[in-house]
Amino acid sequence: GYETTAHINNPPGAFEYAKARVYYQSKGCSYVLNSFEGVNSSPRQSLELPLTRIGDNEYTTKVYLDEMIDEDYYGNGVCQWFYVASTIGFMATGAKNETVFSADLWADQVPATQPITYYFWSKMYPRASFAPVGHESGSYSGTTKPDDIPTENRNEYFTITINVKPIHP
Repeated sequence: GYETTAHINNPPGAFEYAKARVYYQSKGCSYVLNSFEGVNSSPRQSLELPLTRIGDNEYTTKVYLDEMIDEDYYGNGVCQWFYVASTIGFMATGAKNETVFSADLWADQVPATQPITYYFWSKMYPRASFAPVGHESGSYSGTTKPDDIPTENRNEYFTITINVKPIHP
């Protein structure tokens, strides 16, 4: 497994709400979605991860790539589970119309030997101005490429940096 730490740098305001999830996909098995149409699908699973605040604007969680048990759940073959991604999402208060600032750790980024930094436009905080009141603003994943941000606008961005360290038994 891995200890994942997220640090919010230069936040545009307070982030009082934070959640973490991990996502898995299976292969080698299927289940029937619609028996009349013969539609099958491969199982997916997401699990909430315990998230601990360890400092101002800093959180940590543990991610296990092998959390799911390979088993024949549906009688259609052994489901072989693999890690897809994990995410830590931050919101101002958790209200449904706020933007979720999402820092993701994809399978091809594990193990991460260097910190991963996501850049977010501060004007999306606490919610996107274009989202109607009472409607969800949605999730915003930002960018990991600072060169995508015009130089003259970089002061309008804050970052979330993800550090990943192996957990040694």
